[in-house]
Amino acid sequence: MVSAALAATPAEGIIVLGTRQVVSSADYLPGGRAQYVGRFGNYLGTPIAPRYFITATHLGNAGGGVFFYRNGTANETMYTVTLAGTRDDLAIWRVSGSSPPFTRYAPLYTSPGEVGRPVQLLGRGTQRGAEVRVPDTATGALKGWRWGAGDGLVTAGTNTVASVENFGASAPPGFAGDFLYLTFDQGAAATEGTCSVGDSGGPAFITDPADGLVKLAGINSLVDGQFSYSASGPFFDGAISDARGLYVGGVGGSSYIDPAGASRVPTGTYATRIASRLAFINGILSTPVCGTADFNNDGDVGTDTDIEAFFACLGGSCCTQCGTADFNGDGDVGTDLDIEAFFRVLGGGNC
Repeated sequence: MVSAALAATPAEGIIVLGTRQVVSSADYLPGGRAQYVGRFGNYLGTPIAPRYFITATHLGNAGGGVFFYRNGTANETMYTVTLAGTRDDLAIWRVSGSSPPFTRYAPLYTSPGEVGRPVQLLGRGTQRGAEVRVPDTATGALKGWRWGAGDGLVTAGTNTVASVENFGASAPPGFAGDFLYLTFDQGAAATEGTCSVGDSGGPAFITDPADGLVKLAGINSLVDGQFSYSASGPFFDGAISDARGLYVGGVGGSSYIDPAGASRVPTGTYATRIASRLAFINGILSTPVCGTADFNNDGDVGTDTDIEAFFACLGGSCCTQCGTADFNGDGDVGTDLDIEAFFRVLGGGNC
């Protein structure tokens, strides 16, 4: 395994050993491998509650305050979103009151037993580029591929959690805490995948053996690299399934992987571990987020027309620019709690 100290490149599709796994329209439907995946600018995000999705912090506001999600249907819906909070390389975004809530969202993998579990990765990264072969080895064997061109397609791959890693004091800024480490193993199935530029923010799903449900276990964050044939470079990014004979880590901090070693040395990708950050996630999800007293978004706050629009929405006739009948954001639509919260906000208080 390549040392975690060498992984300092954001994982910005999924490159696989065999044929590229492009996500189809059917994959977005319930039960499909992309059923919980939405589009955030050129990257991905994953809904985890009726009004929240999660992605990578280092992407910033990649979607410009807009998130697109199919919600188990054939077509995308546009959601207006604002940042709710960040922890390490996890960012949680909140759907605004003027957008409908998600009705489908991923459950979280909360068990500490990820190691050895199969994983489904999704991302919007690159295709495979040129082959990487080391000429001074006995066989000139294939080591992997350079990152190729990106085309914005959502792609998928499989892997297995090799270990849980922590950079400790050597963590790059913004990348502290635990990560699921997934190695790119040359002898694995053709769908064995690793991340490349464009995959940041994409999900790592595990099927929980306890209940058979697909759950979100990690968010694509970092990859091992860079690579070169000499200590002085030039260095390149790549999906490397056997680093023997290569320098890994970049100018001034690279390590040479002995080509005479008997066993392959795969490199890999790091997904920010969900189970290690549940307190942060649940703290945001459990905080009610009220709608605005300008319920019909006409610029006049707390007027009779806002009250009329709110009660019309409770009755199932929401206007297109109005907020949601789940006024207090707890996932229960049109309850007495929503009515109480609405009138507290009208009076200038908090829900």
